[in-house]
Amino acid sequence: MKACPKAELFIWIAGLGHKDGHHEHHHHLSTLSGVYYPTGEIPQGAGQLLFFDPRGPYPPFHTASTGRVLPIRPQPGMFIMFPSWLRHKVEHNYFPHGGRRIAVSFNFHMPMSEDAWRTTSPLDRITRIQPKSSASPLDTSYAMLDSESAVLTGALHQKQQPAANPRISIPAASQQQAKKTVDLHKRGHLRPLGEQRPSLGHVKIVSAESMTPKELFREYETGSKLQGTPVVFKGLVVNSKAYQKFGEGAANMGAADDYLLAQHENSDNKMSSVEVVKKESRVHNTARLNTYSFKEFLQTYNESGAYAATLLSDTKVGNDLELPKVLRSCAMLNRIAKMNLWFSSGGTTSVVHQDGPQQNLNCVLAGKKRILMFPPGEIKKIVEDDMGWVHATSLSSDDEMANTYGAFAGRIDVDRMDLDKYPGWSHVNHYHAEIEAGDCVFIPAFWLHQVRSEGRNVAANIWLHKIPGKATTFEDLEEACQDHPDDEATNRMLNAGARVRWSDLKEINTRKFLRRHPNGQRELWSTITDVFPALAERAKKIF
Repeated sequence: MKACPKAELFIWIAGLGHKDGHHEHHHHLSTLSGVYYPTGEIPQGAGQLLFFDPRGPYPPFHTASTGRVLPIRPQPGMFIMFPSWLRHKVEHNYFPHGGRRIAVSFNFHMPMSEDAWRTTSPLDRITRIQPKSSASPLDTSYAMLDSESAVLTGALHQKQQPAANPRISIPAASQQQAKKTVDLHKRGHLRPLGEQRPSLGHVKIVSAESMTPKELFREYETGSKLQGTPVVFKGLVVNSKAYQKFGEGAANMGAADDYLLAQHENSDNKMSSVEVVKKESRVHNTARLNTYSFKEFLQTYNESGAYAATLLSDTKVGNDLELPKVLRSCAMLNRIAKMNLWFSSGGTTSVVHQDGPQQNLNCVLAGKKRILMFPPGEIKKIVEDDMGWVHATSLSSDDEMANTYGAFAGRIDVDRMDLDKYPGWSHVNHYHAEIEAGDCVFIPAFWLHQVRSEGRNVAANIWLHKIPGKATTFEDLEEACQDHPDDEATNRMLNAGARVRWSDLKEINTRKFLRRHPNGQRELWSTITDVFPALAERAKKIF
């Protein structure tokens, strides 16, 4: 039997207690997933595992009693296997007298070829296996899913004898007709961004305690014009007051929001920006500028679906955020360009974009984020019209994207990539990162990226001005602190070991920063005009 190259198996154990569950999701970048419930007692009130029909309200999942979901109630010894792309969720448990439901889960990833559907179709099934007992022999039921055509067929198998199951069967003629409508040769066609080509791998993960500011600068920030290396700092803010009070460390979501409401009881400051849709489009009329106070947002965001993407200084959140260890240096603090708060009930998606000449340290306090990152070498592939790239200021007034802002991949749908219109995305390389609550991710300047959030999602980020190339060293930046009174005061505060909150930090605009670092200014100008010629006129105004 021929070995499968670079196949990976990930296994983890989850113990869910009272009111615990898992929101609707799929296992991105994996091929096959499964869960096993160990033998032993599963407490009464355990939530069901729900699978959602990807084709909408049609058979076979659609029934009067279950709608368009396939519910499976966990039982001791049960093993369930399914294609990783199939969306599913775990209902919340109800164990008022205590108890825990244990599950052993896995993701299997296998590199895919262009005709992978031919070999993976037989595996694309929901398989439920119950243990043998004196009352019932081995029972296996499954619904076969063809991952490319989304045609579902099935049969109930008991004692090796197939029997018809009206709930999950459709006519063979319909199956053949559906298959004819699908172009099977395009990997990831009409699928989420990232599934068109295998990831180059997860970005590097390092311990929160193992990195100093100097190491961050030398190992992950600097290099040639556009080089830099993304990295995840595991648990960097897990001990912060913010994480404990209104992040994942809070008793529950209600307690977390109540704490924030109490902190903002007497504050009517308006937030600079709140999006009214969770899927970013950068259309001007989807943002509410200086309209909501943070208190008003907290009272309505779960029902309204609003998404705060606002300045950290619009709120008091920064009072509970301590400066991470990797930034406790004047060389870092005198480069802070901007600090933002990102807050939603989850399920948000961003466009493909980049943060320009700024480094991004994004810290997740609650929920999870999945980020696709495109190396600088891919930029010239992506920032083209035939890739759906948009630079809003250069569009004519009759263009459908004329009412947008910024530079981004605005014409593509990141949830449903149309490879007939934009085939070039099949040839774009990317890395991926899974960011959990308490983690921070460092995204280097000019790295294009796309972000998805899961669950109640709270994050704060700091943008640092980028020093391109090797013209400026870490020691140069430290020494420059002595030339500016504000920086000197910051340096004294750090040297004294005082607690430094994000709300204590000062932002510095691009013009002022580059005046302090003329070498960085020249190299930055060269970088922008070379890689992003459409930004040249804007850059001239800054410099």
